[in-house]
Amino acid sequence: MSVNNRQPPLFIPSGSFTHPIETAALLSSLNRVNQSGSEIVCVVGSVGSGCSSVVKMSLPQAARSFGYYAYGRYEYDPTLHSDSAKINSKTSKDVPRSLPPFTGIITAMRSLILQILEEKNKELLETLSSKVSELTAPGTHTQPLLIEAIPELLLLLNNNSRHFDTNNNSQNFSSSLSVNLAPPSPQSPGFPSANHTTSNNVTFQESRRSFIKLITSIVSIITTDYSLTLFMDDIQWADTNSLELFVSLVRGSPSHLLLVCSYSNGIEQPKIE
Repeated sequence: MSVNNRQPPLFIPSGSFTHPIETAALLSSLNRVNQSGSEIVCVVGSVGSGCSSVVKMSLPQAARSFGYYAYGRYEYDPTLHSDSAKINSKTSKDVPRSLPPFTGIITAMRSLILQILEEKNKELLETLSSKVSELTAPGTHTQPLLIEAIPELLLLLNNNSRHFDTNNNSQNFSSSLSVNLAPPSPQSPGFPSANHTTSNNVTFQESRRSFIKLITSIVSIITTDYSLTLFMDDIQWADTNSLELFVSLVRGSPSHLLLVCSYSNGIEQPKIE
């Protein structure tokens, strides 16, 4: 669905793994946002119907031809519960969602920032560096939390001529990245939970506001001149804060943003604590 013209969700038939109609619909959305506007598309189906596969097979290469593509996944972590051994995250109707907030979007943002750094787009990097520097200025209460959640921000903050030197070969540039950071991983420190207060007494709501402002600013800057496709997988496990952020992203990016979400239905979603 687009901001101004809502589209119905794409339903994937159970047991079907070839989806020409759904693939065509996704590519049509991609073509539309490349011209103007921003859209949210939700791909819905039962567990095992191929919701994620149809997106992964049809969008990444096409999306990168227009601009940027990034992927993040939401998942349930049964190890956080004492009775985890009894829980099947794919079938149980009593499974609480309890990963820290924003896990899927954090994974996508980490990957996206690395893509932009590796591409060495000088103008885009300078604009992003300036904005990130403003939002994570020394003395800002939420600065440590934002950098802990997305360590790649340090590469933007420490931007220098080396990142733009076209005489540096790609191997040297990649080496400079690997020295500073591990690859994006769901096991990164991430964002604190709602009942957590940081060591400098930053509340969850303060952290949440700063994080949403940071992400919407990054996406808005990118989509000023480039198309951006974000694929958020398994949003049946997403926290409320992430869902609210998705809406903010599309509303804050009047053009060139395609947000695709996969949702496995048939799983009763409990109230989020």
